[in-house]
This record gives sequence, C-alpha cells and structure tokens, in this order.
Amino acid sequence: MPVAARPAPPSTAPPRTHRLDVALAALLGTAVVTWLGLAQWNLGRAGAYDLGIFVQAAQSWVAGELPRSEIRTPGGWLLFGEHFSPVTVLFGAAWALWQDPRALLVAQGVSLGVASGLLQRTASRHVGRGGAWAVTVLFVLSYGVVAMATFDVHEVAFAVPLLIGALSAVLERRVRAAVAWSLPLLLVKEDLGLSVGAMAVLLFLRARTPGERRWAVALALAAVAGLVGAAFVIQAANPSGQNPFAPAFASLFGGGSSSGSAPVGPKVALVVTALAAGGFCWVLSPLALVALPTVGWRLVTSVENHTSTGFHYDAVLMPVVALAVVDVASRARHRRAVLALALVCGLAASAVNTARHGDDPNPFDADAWRPGPVARDLAAVRDELPRGAVVAADADSGAYLTGRGDLVVREAAARFANPAEWMVLNLARGNRAAKESTVAAASAAPGVEVVRRGDVVALGFACEGLVRIDGGRDDLPDPVWVTGC
Repeated sequence: MPVAARPAPPSTAPPRTHRLDVALAALLGTAVVTWLGLAQWNLGRAGAYDLGIFVQAAQSWVAGELPRSEIRTPGGWLLFGEHFSPVTVLFGAAWALWQDPRALLVAQGVSLGVASGLLQRTASRHVGRGGAWAVTVLFVLSYGVVAMATFDVHEVAFAVPLLIGALSAVLERRVRAAVAWSLPLLLVKEDLGLSVGAMAVLLFLRARTPGERRWAVALALAAVAGLVGAAFVIQAANPSGQNPFAPAFASLFGGGSSSGSAPVGPKVALVVTALAAGGFCWVLSPLALVALPTVGWRLVTSVENHTSTGFHYDAVLMPVVALAVVDVASRARHRRAVLALALVCGLAASAVNTARHGDDPNPFDADAWRPGPVARDLAAVRDELPRGAVVAADADSGAYLTGRGDLVVREAAARFANPAEWMVLNLARGNRAAKESTVAAASAAPGVEVVRRGDVVALGFACEGLVRIDGGRDDLPDPVWVTGC
C-alpha cells in the first residue's frame, strides 16, 4: 500500500471542537460495555468464573486483606497464587461504593469508556474527526471488547486504557509518556510484562536520541523485573509452591510438546480473527509489534481456552489493532479506503465471532434490560439462605450469591467436592440432566431441606459435608452428595 512520509508530530492538545467527541466516545464505550455485562447478569448468565471470584477478591480488599476467593478453592487461598493482579484493588473500590456484583460490571465499563475517549482523542489528531469515529466504533464493537464484556469481568479491562495511552505516546514520539503509561501494566497481570517488553523494543527502534534509547532500555529492565517479580509472587502464594500455568508452556523449556495437546483449529481462528479485526492492514504498522507477545504465548499454550476468541484474552489486542489502523491510515494516500476496510472487516470479524461462540444478549429482549426470571429466582433463593451459611454453588449461580457478604460461597463442580451446608443449582444452564439427578437424589434423603424457585434449587443438609454435582471423577465420594453426618 503506497504511503507518504509522516508529517511532524501534531500538538498533543486536542482541538476544542473535538472535546465533545472525546466525551461522547467515552460515554459510548462505557454504555456498550456496561450494558453487555448487565444484560448477561439480567439474563441469569453471569458466572462464578469469573465474576464471583472477582467479587470475593473485591470483598477481601475492602476488608483490608489481599484478594482471596472461596469459589476458587475452599479456605480461599490468595489469588496471587494464580495471577499477579494487584490492579484488582480497583474492583475493591467499586465494591466499597456499591455492595453488589454489578458494581464490578460498571467498573469494567467505565475503564473501557476511558479507553474509548483516549482513542478518540488520539485518532482525531491523525485521521480527522470522521476517521476518529470510525476507529472508535471499530474498537468499541471489536470482537475482543465484546467477548470480554459478555464474559463477566476481568482485570485486563484496566490494561486497555493503559495500552491506548502508551501506544498513543509511542505514535507521537512522546517517550517518557509512553514509559509512564506502560509501567502500570506490570500490576495488571503477569503476562503483560511481555507486552511492556515489546513496548520497550518498539521505543528503542524508534528512538532518535541517546536519551530516548536510555528510556527504552530502562523500560525493558522494568519489564524483566516485573516478570521475575510476578513469577516469584505467584510461586510463593500458591499452596503447591509452583506456578499453576507452567505446565501449559512446557515445550518452551524442553519439557515436552505443549502445543501438540491443543487443537490447531482454534489457533488458526485466533490468528485470522485478530488479523481481520483491523482489516488485515494494521500489521503494516510498527505498533503491531506489541501484539506479538499476547498472540505468541496463546499459540504455544496447551490450554485450549487460551486459544479461544470467545473469552477475555483478546481485549488487550484491540488497542494495538485500533492505533495501528490509525497509524497506517494517517500515512496512506487513500486514507478513507483504509479506514473503511478496517471498519468493515472489524465489524464482520466481531459478528462472525459472536455467531461462533453465541450467547450474546439481544437488545430487543426485554429481560436484557431488567432482571429476568432466572436472575429473579437466583435472588429469591439467595435471600432465603440462612445467615452465615456455607454454600456450594454451581458455576451458573455462584456470582449471584456473592452479593450477600455473610454467606461463604464455594463451588459445586463435577471435578471436585467442597465442604458445605447448602448446595445451590441453576437448572436453566449447564448440564440440566446431571443437576436434576442431584436434586432428585438429595430430595429423597431424610433431613434434606429443599428450596425451589423456578429453575433454581437450594438443598440444605443436616450438617456440613462434601457436595458436588453428578458426573464427576470416579475417585470422589459416592453418592454425589455426602452430608458429613
């Protein structure tokens, strides 16, 4: 694609006429992402993984403790033993303002709204007002943002505005600003240390003076320190004394093939979808370098979920795609053609990804705008549980129970048993037959209290014991529930 030399960097101050656009873009991003999350909640689709886990982490922060989760494991070991994410303290701040799981959904929406405003501000300086809106719409409706918003909440939501700020500074050769925006990424999640390292390499390659190169080297050293420090914390906080994700990358360290155990198809879909998200042309920008670590580790992992485009993992790619499109379009002779290609391909990729993974809310469904029958049934059962009860909830009901801080909410899963006094099952989602089997077996036993509201059932046992859903491993206790008496 023919490109022209970039003109001198523009002023960092946005034109007065575009400030309203920046505010409107922020409102658009906040509204879309928040609605997607709240709609899933209203439809009874919010999950213990991961909304319930992050609610319990938020409750820990508010109580003055490091983040823990009973859903993740009985006894609530530190979540730093799985992921190094001090940024979850922001979820704690949201919880302090509103003691409801939906507060975290709103916090995530606000973070993406800030990112949208920052993107609009940068894009307007490089591709004009109309082009900026095209890129902002591309970003807000991108498959990575939509997938994250419809899959509960995640700490990576706070990385998105930081990446927008850092990449904007790189684009405009504001080296110290790029470093300042990049450093907090080390507190979001451990793998983002790789992205910070890529940012440092990009800054070094674009450096014009020895001072700029020194800043790039300093950022690279900080990235290495962040990666090492995060690995140390995870290993120290994990009860096993090991990094739980190390086996997924065994092939990188001579421990066998990790990629061989994960299907190739989802990896191909990941690469094609990511390329299509920006009309394929975004990879012509040097900014695309920052996407390589995230795509790279997902291609070598043995964990199949990591390769899926239906979860939250692609959210951190979308800032790179959007600003790379801005970079390419600003230097192209046919700017409008580049922007149109990126917008059409990006929206198509998002639509196809939604169709592939399904379960996204329908704005024409009235229950997407207010609590539907399942959400109301979950709330009714939650309110009937005795104060201080220890509850084993399936993945489809756990998030709704965490709104009551006096309950100890754990997971009732097929793969292991948890000690609890109550079991709560959402029959409307998941393996209904297995759950109905559990309800039937427990209901027939003496001394078991049954509370049923629509498709939500709570089973109360005479005393605390191990409980799980039918269909689990053979080495777990039989029957599928044990009262412990």
